[in-house]
Amino acid sequence: MAVHVAIANHKGGVGKSTSTLLIAEGLAATLARRVLVIDMDPQASASTMLLSALGATRAAAAGRSTHAILDQVAHGRAIHLSQAISARASDLVELRDGGGPGRVDLIASASALLTALPALEDQIRARHRSTLDVALARTIAPELERIGRSYDVVLFDCPAGTGPLALAGVRLSQFVIAPTVLDEISMKALQDFIKIVLAQERDAAGHFVLKVLPAIFRMGDPVQHQMLDRIRSGAVRLNMFNRPVPDSVNVRRATHRIRPDSYRSMRDKYGSLASELPHLADAVDAFILPRERKAR
Repeated sequence: MAVHVAIANHKGGVGKSTSTLLIAEGLAATLARRVLVIDMDPQASASTMLLSALGATRAAAAGRSTHAILDQVAHGRAIHLSQAISARASDLVELRDGGGPGRVDLIASASALLTALPALEDQIRARHRSTLDVALARTIAPELERIGRSYDVVLFDCPAGTGPLALAGVRLSQFVIAPTVLDEISMKALQDFIKIVLAQERDAAGHFVLKVLPAIFRMGDPVQHQMLDRIRSGAVRLNMFNRPVPDSVNVRRATHRIRPDSYRSMRDKYGSLASELPHLADAVDAFILPRERKAR
């Protein structure tokens, strides 16, 4: 059964979607994990990174999107998550043709959700007599359990803020990975996010373990290095991955897929960052997957 992980932080610009991409492809390409990414963010950044802008648009037009799922929930229609999945979404050559067990599938988001969300939220509240995050979590949880036998990991790429889509992703997850920039403003926002989400989760059916992922780490930035040293020394108490994700031109290149029919090897896509992916994948794998499942 798949492990559910929310990639979440209420501050924008801290690398949530980029972290989702790196974790998904790292787990699939280096550890042969079967990964499903569910893009909960109306900005659809993870969808664009995986499918390209054109590919994400086509997926949404075909009804393979979180927008379509929310519409089904709002109108009380049966939900079949398998019909919303874009298979083999990654552009890595190593994952392209299904030669190995590792893969990245996607339920895409769409920018149209930005304008549609208020009306959908009103409809869902009226029909289910609960907030959108609670109704969505309760409605799709059985479907996630059904399709979970086909995956090792489900990643929810959550939007910034503590709105209902972000909270739904957290409610559906056993683990939360919170990317953050290592500066005072971002760390304060992270601490606020943890307090808010924990308060929201007190009455939820699920529970989670949270771990912080230092992202967009600039090697030459003394402020970030100082913050990293403070956390490692215990002066700032956080459950944090030890190895930060570096910010580089290789990261930005990796997040740009030109078109749906373009493919790259891991080395072509990530450059020198390709050597970092196994470290990230190993750290995430150790955090979320029980030892007995690793031996399968």
